[in-house]
Amino acid sequence: MSNVSIKSEGSTIITSKTLECTEQRESKYFATEETLLSTYSDGLLQANGVITFLLNDKYKSVTITSDDTFGTLIDKFKEKGLNAKIEAGKFSLSSGFDTFSIVDAATTANLSAIINFTEKINLGGYAMTKRSTAITSTTTINDTKTLSVVNFADESTTLGTFNIIGGTLSLYADGKKAGITISSSFTIADLQREFRKALGQNVNGSDEENITVKYEDGYIKIAQKDTNLIVGSNEDTSNFTAITGIFSNNGVAESTRQFYKANENTKVTEAGIFRNGTVTTGDFVVGDATISIDEDTTIGELVSQINTNPDSNVTAYWDNIDGEFIIKSNNTGNFYINFESGSSNFTDILGFTKTYQDIESGNSVTSINTDIQRQGKNARVRINGASYTSVSNTMGSDVTSIKGLTINLKGMSAGEATIISVKKDVQSLALAVSDVVDAYNALIDNINTALSTKSELHNDSELKRLRNQIKTIMTGTNKNSSIYRNILSIGVVTNTADPTNLTVGSGIYKLALDYEKFAKAFEADSDSVRTLLIGRVDSDGNVLEEGILTKLEALIDEAVESAGGYFERTEESFDRQ
Repeated sequence: MSNVSIKSEGSTIITSKTLECTEQRESKYFATEETLLSTYSDGLLQANGVITFLLNDKYKSVTITSDDTFGTLIDKFKEKGLNAKIEAGKFSLSSGFDTFSIVDAATTANLSAIINFTEKINLGGYAMTKRSTAITSTTTINDTKTLSVVNFADESTTLGTFNIIGGTLSLYADGKKAGITISSSFTIADLQREFRKALGQNVNGSDEENITVKYEDGYIKIAQKDTNLIVGSNEDTSNFTAITGIFSNNGVAESTRQFYKANENTKVTEAGIFRNGTVTTGDFVVGDATISIDEDTTIGELVSQINTNPDSNVTAYWDNIDGEFIIKSNNTGNFYINFESGSSNFTDILGFTKTYQDIESGNSVTSINTDIQRQGKNARVRINGASYTSVSNTMGSDVTSIKGLTINLKGMSAGEATIISVKKDVQSLALAVSDVVDAYNALIDNINTALSTKSELHNDSELKRLRNQIKTIMTGTNKNSSIYRNILSIGVVTNTADPTNLTVGSGIYKLALDYEKFAKAFEADSDSVRTLLIGRVDSDGNVLEEGILTKLEALIDEAVESAGGYFERTEESFDRQ
């Protein structure tokens, strides 16, 4: 048995995504004990300096440095006899039953002004920042968005592009139902017009007065000022709500998925579909396959063309949900998918390749965009402590060096271990031995026919001798180290005599294999069965013992060899006669 564990395996996958420019946005959060006080310095107001206060009519001071946080400031106040804390952006000081007050004239740090510590509530010694404000800090976050190379749908995009079918659709505005009938050819503008008409609104009125339907970053949004909107009911016959997943949030109905300007039926060369430009007609290469695009080629037809060309060695499909053209390698392992731009700019537009101008030659140079290819990983396997790497889920003896063993890694997870029980294939070996027995019977039949009275080789002594040698090797005792000395001991038996079908001059009935007896012999000592049939060799290939089949092979090779064999000698004898 072998203990096998697999680490990882997969195929290379690429999607038609592109990196958009980095977006900067600000985020505010409550200050905590880890927040630096210097964060609030702005040139005019400095947190650094001294805060002086009176505690039970005694002057005390705390020095703030550029390294201080609210946490270290709290510790410094505690050392001077004041309790300090910061919670939910509120900084407070207290002295219990003692009295204290901040001495502004002897205070150089502007912290109290910076954090709005201007309102002092003296309750036997208590002060905090204004309750109406909290100490917050603002940070700039660089957010890089990864988007599909396909443009978001706009108000001119039809509902059918998203596989929305026509039928009835319900809208509830503050509980008031407006039922409309939509068509797959409707645009967002058409949808807005029908809702307004159904609710008795001015079709051309302002957005504040009427229902507005629009796209924002690919999301469908339906809204009206100060109105609670709900879209869809169980009576609708259109699949609008199922496709959009629309739901109401704070009165605004919004789809849960984004929509794009393309589907399988969209022409690849249609203008405005892709963010990076318009695809031109021509060809490109994926794998070793050349793919053609004309002015009428649709995305679905392009997918079919790639998948039906065996030279592409990939599988392509169009993801209508995320607006992506996805290509997956048919081979597993850590490989790149090959792309060449050709006469069409398709691979550049979808981001599969990058074309640039070579400064020295002035020529255009195209390279695959490795950044978007998610490469598969080679399988890394440990078998009984030894490590192996394979590009395939199927590991044969060429990888593991375990002769005759094939391991299928599919269905295993990274780091998972399993026990593989390796058993010898009795059935396959029995079939092979049965084939040898059948071949032996046929050979003896052919020789006996050749030696019959009607044959020109009747009583040919050389052929009789060859037949007897074959019979002796096949059915006789083989001297070896095995516990099995002849084929009868491993389940090869003679058939019951048939007076109407006796082999002429054979001296032995035909042989047959008893599978059950052979299986028992093999299970009892498979090495001895092997030694009987094919003998033994050492690590250098030197023959230590000959088996029955190896002896037969040597005898027959000698008989049929061109120089000095039985057939050549017999032919020469006939020529002389």
